[in-house]
Amino acid sequence: MRPTLADLTAYLNQLQDATPPDLAVLQSILDRAESQVLTVLRSLTADPSLDFNDYGSVSSVEVTGTRTSLFLTLPQYQYGSITKIEQLTTQGYVEISGWTETQQGLYWQYGWNASSVLPTMYRITAIWGYGAMPDTIAQIVLSLAVNIWRSKESGGFVDTVGVEGSGGIRAVAGLNKSDQVVLQAWADQHRQVAV
Repeated sequence: MRPTLADLTAYLNQLQDATPPDLAVLQSILDRAESQVLTVLRSLTADPSLDFNDYGSVSSVEVTGTRTSLFLTLPQYQYGSITKIEQLTTQGYVEISGWTETQQGLYWQYGWNASSVLPTMYRITAIWGYGAMPDTIAQIVLSLAVNIWRSKESGGFVDTVGVEGSGGIRAVAGLNKSDQVVLQAWADQHRQVAV
C-alpha cells in the first residue's frame, strides 16, 4: 500500500519533533519521496510507465516476439491471470495452446517466433500492471520522506562531511545504501527484458 500522510505524521510524532508539522508541507515531502523512489525504479527496470496501483480488469496487450525462444518475457502482469494467447497470422489472430506460465517467462513448447524471421505479434489477455505498492517499497518512501523532513533545516542530501579518520557528520536526505540495495533487488525481479 502507498504510504499516506497519516503514516508519515504518525512516524514523525514518534520522533517528538518540537514543532508540529505543516500538513501541506508534509504532503509535498511525501509526494517528492514517492516520486524519487518511482524515478529510481523506472530507471532500474527500464519501464518508464512503472507505477503502483491496484490491479485492474482483464485486458489484451500486444507483445512482439523478436527472437526465437521457448520463453516470452511479458510486461508486468498479475501472475496466473493469463486467459488467452493469440498469434497474428495471415488469417488474423489465432488462439494458441500448450503454453505455461513460469517465473522465467511464458513457456511455449513450440517456441515463440519460431516460424518467422520477422518479429511475430502475440495478443495476450491478462490483468496487467504492477499491483499495489509492496510494503518494502512503501517503507523506503516513508524513510526517505522522514529523512527529507529531518534534514530540511540543514539543506539535506549530504552523504558525509569531514575528513577521513577524524569523524564526521552524516545527514542523508536521499536514498541510503541499504534502500538502494532493496530497490535494485526489486528491480532485478521486475526488469523488462527485450523479447
